[in-house]
Amino acid sequence: MSRHSLSSLRLLALGSMLAACGARVSSTADGATDGAPADAIVDSGVDVRVPIMRAGLGALCDSDDGCESGLLCALDPSLTHVCTTPCTADEQCASSGSRCAVDRRPGAAPRTLCGVVDPGNAVEGEPCARDNECASNYCLNNICRFLCGSDMRCATGSRCLPAPGLTGVRACGFEAVTATRVEEFAIFEGSGVVDRPSERSFELAPDAVSWSLWVQDLAGRELLAGIVRVTAPDGTNWIDSTTWSIVRDQPIRDILATPQINSVLAPSNDTLRIQAGQYRYFAGLFNDRMTSVRSRNMRIVLRIKRSPGGMLPASGALRLRLFFAPGVGVTAASAMANARLQAALTGMRQASATVGITASVAGYEDVSAADAARYTIIDSTTEMDDLFASRPASRADEVNVYFVRSIAAAAGLEGAIGVAGDIVGPLGVHGTIQSGVVIGWDSTANGGGARDLLSNTLSHEVGHYLGLWHTRERLAPCTMPSQTDCGPFGAVDPISDTPTDATASRNTMFWSATAGLLTFSAGQGRVLRSSVLVQ
Repeated sequence: MSRHSLSSLRLLALGSMLAACGARVSSTADGATDGAPADAIVDSGVDVRVPIMRAGLGALCDSDDGCESGLLCALDPSLTHVCTTPCTADEQCASSGSRCAVDRRPGAAPRTLCGVVDPGNAVEGEPCARDNECASNYCLNNICRFLCGSDMRCATGSRCLPAPGLTGVRACGFEAVTATRVEEFAIFEGSGVVDRPSERSFELAPDAVSWSLWVQDLAGRELLAGIVRVTAPDGTNWIDSTTWSIVRDQPIRDILATPQINSVLAPSNDTLRIQAGQYRYFAGLFNDRMTSVRSRNMRIVLRIKRSPGGMLPASGALRLRLFFAPGVGVTAASAMANARLQAALTGMRQASATVGITASVAGYEDVSAADAARYTIIDSTTEMDDLFASRPASRADEVNVYFVRSIAAAAGLEGAIGVAGDIVGPLGVHGTIQSGVVIGWDSTANGGGARDLLSNTLSHEVGHYLGLWHTRERLAPCTMPSQTDCGPFGAVDPISDTPTDATASRNTMFWSATAGLLTFSAGQGRVLRSSVLVQ
């Protein structure tokens, strides 16, 4: 007997039983009632159904009807065809080990459900050419995008926004910018293991023109802070401690580790171009030869400058805050009327204006009279560190400029008449041992008149703080990684158009101070305008 015949006999027997009870049943030869599905027997007073066996979570399927209530069948050709749960954000799929993915059903509107994409190897922020290269099955503008419920799910640098082409769904991405702006992301703050830099990542929009990243020791200044590797979206290492040396450059020029805080700026030259996509990096705190700290509170912050079309602005504004140590002969109250100071500021504005930067003074302040004995003349690097850290810890997009009478030869700074806290200095971070530049008021006078070096020293040290190196160093280039008395990185800057011949002394960033009106090159101007402090 066929299975179909046996099924018909059972239905006929059931019909006889119901008829004996007074029910009316109209049967058909194939075992289904007229006008009802093949799995149901219906009369006007009794509804008797034979249950369909529907597939559970993770079972293979070929339609939504084949899945249990509340489940959907993944039908996209790139998805594994199993019963699964609907979703609107990736975090809803964590328990199943899958991702919230776009299900493009043939002949129907796209929807989102927890699924596994084939091959789906690329994750958020990585480049893609097709949707199914992404774990989310969603490639937008050649970048893989995760579906999200909040910014917390997105890579640092991106945000959770309405997903183009997907109704009621949000995806990690970028808001369009209509004017140049700087965005800040607090990546980490808490206890970190010293000497074990952690790997992290961030993502840049196609309109990003520069970024600055820093790691900071929050509990002291004796440890070294370092960003020891940065890998760009194309896989190129822009910073790599394993190959770094003072003999040759890397795409980002940087001193790998510096006390208390370490900052990097990209681009640090006029030829490196910012790439959209995901950057990976290692950053942390490190012991030096005199310390053995196991863990420490630290902070990592990222700032990104974005501009419409990804075009670096041709102009921007820079703000300075000037501080006067006792004994200089200038105070906050008299600064506006001091002819020498105002002439120096005018000269700096003229030099900056040649590369599109408008420099202004945000305010004048006095260094505490109680510190007169320490800061009138800088006698050591410790005094200089303390002076830079004297402004209370805070955030403001300004460069601190400290005027002292002079920097003593005993300070061990090669007879400098001005010093920047670092190249690049902490951009907008105050209260650290690198947060500013210091200039000798008396030592820049140089006999006065046309020989006065104050203006050019001011422009020079602020240039260092924003990321510029000397066009040419006093010492010959280093030829061995172990050398110390030599010029690092070829003894020249990484800018393509700065002079290294006899005319180099007319550039603002020449190693030795020169009187008269000096200039920046176009390439130097590009790096200066890349700074997140120039807005």
